[in-house]
Amino acid sequence: MMKMVRIALALVGASMMAACGSSHMMVLTPATQQVHVEQADLEYVDSTVGVPEEALAKTKQYMEDRFFSGDDAVFRRGDNGITVKYGFIGYKQGSRLGRYFLGALGNGGANMVLRAEFFDAAGNKLAEVQSEGEINAGFFGGSSNSAIKKAVKEIGDYAEAHFR
Repeated sequence: MMKMVRIALALVGASMMAACGSSHMMVLTPATQQVHVEQADLEYVDSTVGVPEEALAKTKQYMEDRFFSGDDAVFRRGDNGITVKYGFIGYKQGSRLGRYFLGALGNGGANMVLRAEFFDAAGNKLAEVQSEGEINAGFFGGSSNSAIKKAVKEIGDYAEAHFR
């Protein structure tokens, strides 16, 4: 009996530490041309919704990291490949306190929607996607930055699958 209680407590503790989040990708204009490049340029375009400066800075950092840094790097930095223009079309930071106490009930969730357009070196539009990241709960309420990171990962994955 004590063993079962310990296991149950461990599972509850683990679920509190894990951030409950997800991401979704919607392809608005599919890539129809076979374009494979090694270089990319990222360009932030003004968002259609209000976004705090801290979230914009994190988004730019996550995009730079996903496209150009570390083991996940998709491209090298350069303007002789594709240009990815991206910006927010939806942003709700939510309440960290709400995610901490009521996350399982759907209260306080953070939700971000990024739109990314892909252009070739001549300026022709290759594709357009919309990526949504959300976080509903997590240890100490989970960070809204996790939602941004999830949305950015979807965009990077799309670029890697279609243009690399």
